Amino acid sequence: MKQGSLLWLLFIICALHGFSQQPAGTAMYFDHLSIRDGLSNNTIYSILQDHNGFIWIGTRDGLCRYDGYQFSVFKKDEPAAWHPKGNHVLSIYEDDDFNLWIGLRNGGLQYLDYETQTLVSPTFAGPDTVNWTEISASAFFKDSKDNLWIGTYGMGVLQIDFKNASLHQFHTLSENPKQKIPSNFCFSFVEDGSGKIWMGLADNYLAIYDPGKAKISTFPSHPTDGFSINSFDKSLLIVDDKIWVGTEGNGIYLIDAKTKTVSNHLLPGLLVKDLILDTLSNQVIAATDGAGLFVFDEKGKQLDNYTYSSSLQNSLNSNALYKLYLDRDQNLWIGTFNGGLNIQKANKARFFSYLNTNLEEESPGEKSVLSFCESKNGTIWIGTDGGGLLKFDEKTGDFSKATFRGGGPKIITTIFEDNTTGVLWLGTFNEGLVRYEPAIGTIKRYLHEENNGNSLFNNNVWAIESARGGKLWLGLLGGGVQLFDPQGNTFKTYYNIPDDPTSLSGWNVRALQIDAQNRLWIGTEFTGMNVKNPGAHDFTRLNTENGSGFPSNSILCFLEDGPYLWIGTEGDGLIRYNKQTGANVVYNTQSGLASSVIKSIEKGDNGWLWISTNGGISSFDPSTEIFYNYNYRDGLQSNQFNPNASIKGLDGRLYFGGINGFNVFDPKAIVQNQNIPRLVFTDFKLFNKSVNVGEAIEGTIILQKPLNDNPELLLNYWQNAFSITFAALEFTNPSRNKYAYMLEGFDENWLEVGADARQANYTNLDPGTYTFLLKASNNNGVWSDEIKKLRIKIYPPFWTSWWFRLLMVLSGIGIVVGIMQFLASKRKEKHRKELMEAEKRILKLENESLAREVQQKNSELSAALLQAAHKNTELKGLREQLQFLREKEGSESKQVKDLNRLIRRINSEIQSVDYWEQFQLNFDQVHQQFSRKLYSEFPRLTQNDIRLSCLIKIGLTNKEIASIQNVSLAGIEKSKYRLKQKMNLQKEDDLNDFIFQFN
Repeated sequence: MKQGSLLWLLFIICALHGFSQQPAGTAMYFDHLSIRDGLSNNTIYSILQDHNGFIWIGTRDGLCRYDGYQFSVFKKDEPAAWHPKGNHVLSIYEDDDFNLWIGLRNGGLQYLDYETQTLVSPTFAGPDTVNWTEISASAFFKDSKDNLWIGTYGMGVLQIDFKNASLHQFHTLSENPKQKIPSNFCFSFVEDGSGKIWMGLADNYLAIYDPGKAKISTFPSHPTDGFSINSFDKSLLIVDDKIWVGTEGNGIYLIDAKTKTVSNHLLPGLLVKDLILDTLSNQVIAATDGAGLFVFDEKGKQLDNYTYSSSLQNSLNSNALYKLYLDRDQNLWIGTFNGGLNIQKANKARFFSYLNTNLEEESPGEKSVLSFCESKNGTIWIGTDGGGLLKFDEKTGDFSKATFRGGGPKIITTIFEDNTTGVLWLGTFNEGLVRYEPAIGTIKRYLHEENNGNSLFNNNVWAIESARGGKLWLGLLGGGVQLFDPQGNTFKTYYNIPDDPTSLSGWNVRALQIDAQNRLWIGTEFTGMNVKNPGAHDFTRLNTENGSGFPSNSILCFLEDGPYLWIGTEGDGLIRYNKQTGANVVYNTQSGLASSVIKSIEKGDNGWLWISTNGGISSFDPSTEIFYNYNYRDGLQSNQFNPNASIKGLDGRLYFGGINGFNVFDPKAIVQNQNIPRLVFTDFKLFNKSVNVGEAIEGTIILQKPLNDNPELLLNYWQNAFSITFAALEFTNPSRNKYAYMLEGFDENWLEVGADARQANYTNLDPGTYTFLLKASNNNGVWSDEIKKLRIKIYPPFWTSWWFRLLMVLSGIGIVVGIMQFLASKRKEKHRKELMEAEKRILKLENESLAREVQQKNSELSAALLQAAHKNTELKGLREQLQFLREKEGSESKQVKDLNRLIRRINSEIQSVDYWEQFQLNFDQVHQQFSRKLYSEFPRLTQNDIRLSCLIKIGLTNKEIASIQNVSLAGIEKSKYRLKQKMNLQKEDDLNDFIFQFN
């Protein structure tokens, strides 16, 4: 914001223009976002909504992305999937390929490639070239021919021709007169009806590029007296072929694009930072640095001015405004200097919240509003809980304290105006009844007097109603009902008489109502309702004990509505009571009410009831019996309101007082939001760690492209614990959006959650294909037609696959064949030895002389040979059968080759598989990487230590562990002792308990 010599000028201008706080009921109502909400800096230079619906904000300290709930911040040198080269973000632009262009004050110009989510420098060149790392881009603009224009700080204007992938530079030193402009600083662009591009340059000129002639001209061609657009920064807007030129110090000029003449001069002397057209209303909105927000019609007539108000919570929080942006739902985003974001939401209920800023003491009680009264001249009187009586100017939104001669009451519980005299009667807490004449400031007090039965019964007056003859009915807390005659200063008391059922049911009276038949209805605390007919002394009691069928004993407020009396109770809901028949209908939280504690009731012009409660405000359509609820997130001063603290103004607006000020609203302006939420996935996490696009996790890239463009995620079997975060990009009141999700293949029903639970978590999923389904509603319960989907496929482990099972069968066959070959080899060896022994015996027999013995041994040898031949035949038959199995498909069969390759592969794999590694894999799948995390925490541990920890983790005894590891029990005790030392455990610590609780 400009300082020094401009301050006096702004002061004079503000006085001349009468900039005022905006009253309730005007067109704009602002929510605020700042660094306390996660914004990286409160000075905003640029705002953009991308194709998914995210809001991007360029600040003085980083780039932010907003999803309605939280900001993702991207800064230089901070760990993230990507980060800009500088933190001073001047401009943002999204091109047709969804790439995000980022213009930095220092750091050059880059764009975020949408597909890869990496930052890329432009590669356009020729006929001109620039150093993209030195460009400070202050503005982006796409013309009707899809050329991109870039305004810079000090390097002129760049034009990118995407069709020809070429670059043109316009600057002061250009040797080409068709590209020479009077300043190298450019801040904005517009295109007029003839296709000419107007450039908002520094100094006293605009540059105009005629694409048909490829020629640059300037406006004005020569500066003239009485006209100056001299300004460093300029903002441009075109409406009906009139160029609106916002300047820093000379206000706004309207220039006819065809005739090049000035038709109007607005806001002279003001610093105008940005201009925007509201296409729905065809109104022009101007942001100024120091004078707030201005609204004009299309011809330049000023309609409104919105500024900061200390008493109106929903006002702008700063008058120093820098940037304007309208999103797709017509929400107006306003970037400020040091005030963060102000947002005027097109479909949000506009409950204007006011605080008393004229407190003598800052205490929460003094902010509490207990009562209202509107005088016949339209003045709104407000009774506070400690702050006295206030006078509220609904046109300006200003407060002033009532003037009392001699000092007035502090806690004013109820206010009643005598319409004939204008006198105000004030009921107070512990200060009696007060008569106040606003015109002259005089008061008269009526107090309880001891031993005077004709005085006020006690000093706590909580309700006042008119009676015939100028008299007043008074409801006292702890004093029953009194009829007060101001003429004679007399009080007639009605109170509870024990054992007299025709007397008043109780002493604590909180509410009074005179109906159309002049009957007095009395609401008490704890003893039900009473009714007194005109002229009668007796009371009819209605409560839960006397058989009347009345459903409540604690009454806080009344509203007469034709034949019905609407009754607000403390804890029993809203009662519709038929005055003629005595029938009643009860509405409570199960019926849709925000709370069953009803504080006050007013009826809007359309017949709807508006009900303040302990849980906000509820609107109720009696014809449909449907409730709509609003709370502090809709702009209410608080969820808690005060009993009978409400009025309906002469203009139809409603006032409700609560513990933190009061709300004013026009019921006709509270419309139901019909915007359908746009759904996005904001994050995908594996084991609580976000997965980035292109990131390799254990050798696998899960996100090949942005999450919202991924039709299917492929996961390995151990990646079966993940979470999905989501949002509905409908910004009216995101905190009240609702969500429903389901993982098809796992969840049997939709799971409905609120905005504070926008993450679905899944663990230990079985292998298979799942589809995550998501839908959402806006703050008024309008659900999206779209169901957003994300397919997730989890691959099974290889040992459960069909090909692995086939390998196992074939491996079994191979083992059997191997065993048979081994046995055949053994038999052949045995036969060979038998033959050798037989030969030895034959040789021995040849030396013998008896032919009979030689013949006998020959027979034995023949038998042995026959036996060997028979065995050889069996072996050959087995070999032929195996060859037949192999050669059935032919020696060149791919299947036989694949089978041989698979057998070699599985043999190699079996030889290489270690039992502990297999156990470790299965163990870590169940215990979520226990071994890895244990080793990360205690890097001194050996593999044996890890193995011992895992066996302890699964609950094995020392004896069982000793048996598995083939060591003694004493060895296990020693290993455990060493393990405790490595884990830095104390002697008294239990190792088993520590390991059980780890992870």
